[in-house]
Amino acid sequence: MWQRVLLTRALLGDPPVLFLDEPTAGLDPKERIHIRNLIAQLGGEGIILLATHIVSDVELIADQILIMRGGQLCKHGRPQDRETGLTEKVRLYPLPDAEKYIGPGCLAGNSVRRGDESWLHLVGDHLPEGGVLPAAVTLDDVYLYWTGDV
Repeated sequence: MWQRVLLTRALLGDPPVLFLDEPTAGLDPKERIHIRNLIAQLGGEGIILLATHIVSDVELIADQILIMRGGQLCKHGRPQDRETGLTEKVRLYPLPDAEKYIGPGCLAGNSVRRGDESWLHLVGDHLPEGGVLPAAVTLDDVYLYWTGDV
């Protein structure tokens, strides 16, 4: 409820630009959906700058993303263009074997289930042999690649 109050308060005076910092943090899934839908609706009426670590929020409502590292802009673009330049830098590896590859030049992303097996997204410039392609590039992968030490 507090997030709704803060958002309503921010909208008073019909600002031309709205800055939101972690607007869905700490909310249950139902409230996160409600707030995301409201932000998406407001985005059609003006400019909203959304700062968040919840990547799914960005993927679902943003038409442009900016990724920062150390206070510097390191990547920008549209969420739907996330695979541009990264299709060969993301692969799936079977667990638990994949964990031995994590290190310099190779970061761990999300794990996924395919049938009875678990797989791990590895992201980097120096991926070991044995990865399964294609691995759909997620916005989490983009974030890891551009902010991690790969």
